[in-house]
Formats: sequence, structure tokens, C-alpha cells
Amino acid sequence: MQRAKNCDTEKKMDFLFVTITAITVSVDSFVAGFSLSLNKKRNLQLPMTVAAVTYLLCVVACIVGQILRPFLENYVKYFGAAILFALGAMSVVRQEGICLSDISFGQCVAIGVSVGFDGAAACLSLAVQGLGNVLTLPLLFAATHFTAVFAGQSLAGTKRPQNTNYLSGGMFFVLCVVKLLDL
Repeated sequence: MQRAKNCDTEKKMDFLFVTITAITVSVDSFVAGFSLSLNKKRNLQLPMTVAAVTYLLCVVACIVGQILRPFLENYVKYFGAAILFALGAMSVVRQEGICLSDISFGQCVAIGVSVGFDGAAACLSLAVQGLGNVLTLPLLFAATHFTAVFAGQSLAGTKRPQNTNYLSGGMFFVLCVVKLLDL
């Protein structure tokens, strides 16, 4: 009975960790949606394209992660923490704000690749750790990216959020410490 309870608690913590990771890597998608939609009407092409590109990148990352898992078994915690740390560092130094008058499909794809790579890196890390699978992780990350871009578009025209790079980077650094300490 106690073992089953511990397993349920562990699954809930894994789900929480995966969900927080997905939300964290979507912060730049929010900023992209916001920046690209200033003084423009919201359109579904951008969030749908970003979500589709993120999904495809995450599927590839999950497959690669599952292939690498047996080779990295003894180093999974450190591998995952290193990727989270690198994502945090990249988030802090990333320049904010892109503003385009008309957004073409090709630009939407480019933006999707730009903001989807961190999701793919996080999926790679999670897949190597055995968290989630090739179906659920990409869907979760694509959904959070879609939601973030859509929310950014919806808030365009209001006050511009400041220092989101530091927020995103800080969240990654916290996740890195959580991973290293096995919390």
C-alpha cells in the first residue's frame, strides 16, 4: 500500500516537473506573439505554425532521447541538469522583441523554429530521463507554445512586459537545481 502511494506521488511530481518545464520554455513564445502582434489583429496562423513546428521538433528530440537513454543511464540527472542550465543561460542573454508589419508563413515557420528549439532541447532532456513519451511530451510542449503565442497576441497593445528573459532564465535555473537535488 505504501509503495503504491509513493509511486503515485512520484508520478505526480514527474508530471508537475514536465508541466513546469513546458511552461518555462514557452515564455519566449509569449514574447514573440506579443511583439509580432503590436498594432495588428490577432491571427491563428502564427500560434498554429509555432505549435506545429514545436511539435515536430519535440517528436524528433524525444526519439533521439529514447535512443540515447541506454548510453546515458548513469548520467541522466547531470545531462538533464546541463540542458536546463544551458536553456537558462540562453534565455538570459536572448534579445527580446521582434516586430514585423506582415507575418508570412515562412516567417511563422522561422519563428516556430526559433522558439521551438528550447522546447525540443527540454524534450530531449526529459526523454533521456524517461519522463513522458514521444506522443505526450510533444503535444504538451506544442500546446503550451500555442497558448503562449496566442496569449501574447491577445495582450498586444497593452503594456509591454519587461525582463521576461530573466524570468524564463531564472525558472530554468531553478529547474536545474531541482533536478540536481532530486527534489
